[in-house]
Amino acid sequence: MRETIEKLRKTKKKSLVLIARKLETATRRRPEVNLWKIDKYSKEGDLVVVPGKVLSEGELSHKIELVAFSLTKKAEEKLKGKAKLHSFEYLVKEQPKKIKVIS
Repeated sequence: MRETIEKLRKTKKKSLVLIARKLETATRRRPEVNLWKIDKYSKEGDLVVVPGKVLSEGELSHKIELVAFSLTKKAEEKLKGKAKLHSFEYLVKEQPKKIKVIS
C-alpha cells in the first residue's frame, strides 16, 4: 500500500494526492460509507473512490466503477453486477479525469 500511496502522490493530480492523504491516516480514522450514500452522490458510469470501507446499508440503483480500501462481505454481495471493482493501482495507471471521492 505504501508504494501505491507514493505513486498517487507522484502523479501531482490534486484529486489523487487527496486520496493518498486519506489513505495515509490510521485505519480507524478512514471513512466508512454506506451503499445508499454512494447511490445518492453518483450517477450511471461514474468512477467512485472510497478511501475507507464500504458498508452494506442501502442499495445501488445504477452501475458504477468503484475503488475502495475495503468492502464488507454483504456490500460485496450487493455490488455484484452493479459495480466494477478496481484497485488503487488502477488510478495510478489510468489517471481518470472524473473521479468522485466519497468519504
